[in-house]
Amino acid sequence: MAVETSVRCLDLLGLSAGQTILINGGGTMVGFAAVQVALERGARVIVTAGETFAGRLRDLGAEVTSYGAGMVARVREIAGGAPDLVLHTAQVTGVLPDLIQIVDGDPRRVMSIGDADEGKLGVRTSGNEPGLVPRYDALAPFAQLAAEGRFSVPIARTFGLEDWRTALELSQNKRAHGKLLLLPDGTPDLAPVLRPSGCAPAEHDGYGNITEQVWQAI
Repeated sequence: MAVETSVRCLDLLGLSAGQTILINGGGTMVGFAAVQVALERGARVIVTAGETFAGRLRDLGAEVTSYGAGMVARVREIAGGAPDLVLHTAQVTGVLPDLIQIVDGDPRRVMSIGDADEGKLGVRTSGNEPGLVPRYDALAPFAQLAAEGRFSVPIARTFGLEDWRTALELSQNKRAHGKLLLLPDGTPDLAPVLRPSGCAPAEHDGYGNITEQVWQAI
C-alpha cells in the first residue's frame, strides 16, 4: 500500500531526477516510502518529520525539518527558494495553504493524500485521479530493493493472530509509528529481523525493516 501509493503519486506529480520535492509527513508509512522512491529517482528530498523518524530519514539522504510554525520559511531556506513539487502525506488538515505558499502559490504542484482539499484550493488529491490505475507493478522492484537492503518500511510491532483486536485498535488510533504485522501460528521467529538490537521480544515496539525474504516466510 505505501509503495503503490507513493509511486503513483510521484508519477502523477511528474517527479524526475534533479528536481526538489518536499514530502510533508515523513513519519507516515507512505511518506517514509515516498522519500526512498524519490531518492531512488535522483530527486533532492526535503521532508518534514517528528523526532521519531528524523534520524532515519537523514540517514536515507533526505533533508529533514520540523512541522509547525515557521515551516514555510524553513523549507524555502533549505531549498533555496521554492521546491518543484510537494507531496502531502501527513494525516492532518489545514496545512494546504502553507504547502501552496511553499511552491509560489501554484496548487497544481501539490499532491495531497492526507487532506481531500475540501476548501477547493485546487491541489491534486490522491484517489481522485481520472482513470486511476493502481501501480501494483511497482511492488516487485521495491521488494527486490528491500531484499538487497536498499528499501525499508518501519515495523512498529508484531502480533499473533489471536491479538488481532489489539493490533486493530492500535492501527485505528494512528499512533502505531510503523507497520503492524499479524503473524500466523508456525511463523518462523522473525524477532531478530524485526526488532532493534538488544530489545527483547516482549518489549518490541521498535522500527525494524522487513525484507522480501521475510514476506516469503510469512
